Amino acid sequence: MPGDRDLDVGVWETAIPGVERVCATLSRRGYRVRTERYQGDVFNYTLMRRWSRSRLRLDIYVFRQARGHAWAPLITPRDRLVQGGPVRRVADVLVRRTLHGLWARAVRAVAADRWPWSWFFRLGTWWIPADLVATTIYDDALGGRRPAALEEYLAYRYGNWRVPVTAWHFWRDDGAVRQEAPATLLGRLRAE
Repeated sequence: MPGDRDLDVGVWETAIPGVERVCATLSRRGYRVRTERYQGDVFNYTLMRRWSRSRLRLDIYVFRQARGHAWAPLITPRDRLVQGGPVRRVADVLVRRTLHGLWARAVRAVAADRWPWSWFFRLGTWWIPADLVATTIYDDALGGRRPAALEEYLAYRYGNWRVPVTAWHFWRDDGAVRQEAPATLLGRLRAE
């Protein structure tokens, strides 16, 4: 899509050994691989071309199942969520963006629920009904697999997805985003 700088792929937790083999091969072929962890478990692999001006990247999210849903941790930079007066916001954003830029180029692993990463990122949860993603089919146009229930999946995520929205932001508008950490969300659901 125009303006989109990444390709997102979802895999089940059981696919981790295969993903790690692919990441090792791509690392030897000039890709930078970064892993993101939550409570010790990998939830995202990010692959970017080394020494390239391109900002395109591949994010491979690792999903687990609970309560009839596929879930995975997600992170968003806190600089979009800073509170306080204008001077504090500007200073905080500049420091975070500078450090985030260095991090994005140099760091190979992130523990999203640990300091210092928790200072940079806010944790949320991808939360998708498992029946929307459990069955996949090969799509020739895509060149890969996609949910068989594609229309329902897109409606769950985006509402009326056929109508473009210019001010859309995933953290606020994506139907699959829960703005709480996985441990909080899953703990609350267990208690209900």
